[in-house]
Amino acid sequence: MTVDKVHVLRALAVLELELDQLVAHKVAAAKKAGLSWDEIAQASGVSRPSVWRRWKDGVDDPRPTRPARRDASRLLLTGAAAAVVHRLTDELATRAVGRKDDHPWSGAVRVALNRLSKTYEVTQRGAREIEFRLHGTRIQVTCLEPGSDGPGGLSVLIAPRPELTLSGKGTVRTAGLTSDVLIPVAGEELIDSVLTFLRQQIEADAESA
Repeated sequence: MTVDKVHVLRALAVLELELDQLVAHKVAAAKKAGLSWDEIAQASGVSRPSVWRRWKDGVDDPRPTRPARRDASRLLLTGAAAAVVHRLTDELATRAVGRKDDHPWSGAVRVALNRLSKTYEVTQRGAREIEFRLHGTRIQVTCLEPGSDGPGGLSVLIAPRPELTLSGKGTVRTAGLTSDVLIPVAGEELIDSVLTFLRQQIEADAESA
């Protein structure tokens, strides 16, 4: 059992090295094919500045960006350790294909607000509830992520203007967006729906200002 664990760790280390090299080559190829850093960032799930810092110098010379291992040149696979690679690759593929997004609604909201060039503050209210407060507006967006009791959704609260609040005439306006089906990931269809919905709320807030 101990020997097998050593083989597993060695195989994982080599897989990580090869994956880093493969990612570097694919990013370089994508950039040369005309993809923008924004598109690469969105596909990678990290911010544009992070993507740019990590891979900008490797477009003409693709290379891994993870800190080098001290004995990387000696990480070769032979015998039993080589056989473990196939087992781990199958396990990784199964995990990747079966991966679920625990926060599709807030993920879609983040992308939508970034596309709308809106700045915001984020507060985690619980395991499934995330709140966005949009700067320069009276809008608060609350996301309820999918759970055992339903597919979740988002709600928007627009506070009344301060002068109306003081006079007692102001009322809070609310709107919501939900789904009848469980959403596994914040794909383009969900992002487009959230983007349209939030744009309407932002325009409504501006008109009532």
